[in-house]
Amino acid sequence: MKKLYLLTALIFLACTAKAVPITELTLTGGSFTMNDVIGPYSLTPGAFATMSVDGSYDGSTIVFPPGPFGPRMADYLPTSIAAFEFSFFGPFAVYTTGTDFLDPAITNPGVTGDLDGTTLTLDLRSWTIFWDESSFNQGSANVIGTVDADGNFTASWEAPILSGAFAPGVGFWTITGHVTAVPVPAALWLFGFGLAALMSVRIRKKV
Repeated sequence: MKKLYLLTALIFLACTAKAVPITELTLTGGSFTMNDVIGPYSLTPGAFATMSVDGSYDGSTIVFPPGPFGPRMADYLPTSIAAFEFSFFGPFAVYTTGTDFLDPAITNPGVTGDLDGTTLTLDLRSWTIFWDESSFNQGSANVIGTVDADGNFTASWEAPILSGAFAPGVGFWTITGHVTAVPVPAALWLFGFGLAALMSVRIRKKV
């Protein structure tokens, strides 16, 4: 009987593996604050708001359009995950890239994530800001968020600004959106309970 209890416990643990990988991540909003005092500035989702979660990258930089005033928000949105107006500095764009602008020898991985119940964990090291024809990294390897029953999430993190015109500083980020994860297959549950029942019969026969 002890063997049956142990087997059932092991199967239960296998069937209730904590974290499952996400398969889709769509950004619907969020905000950026610099040094905890400048902002917050609201994010507007761009054409790449539904982000890749397979390790690839989304969005790109843009070539400045001709004219004395530089790009507008409308210029950024077709090539970005999101964009926002940053005070009188104008629009900033968000994209993901493997380039580390402090150490070119480092390659930042593309976005990946796991869902454990209502806890969302994201690797956003490739999260990058583009402004005034220059880029600087603003991601984190361990972004933690919460997810409701409908898959709507909120996640926050902070990242040092170590390069570019705004260094040194700290960026404070919050993003909202919708996430989808790989469900535990129903077949796995049936297999587990079926195996437990089979072993129960075998153990009883031996007794």
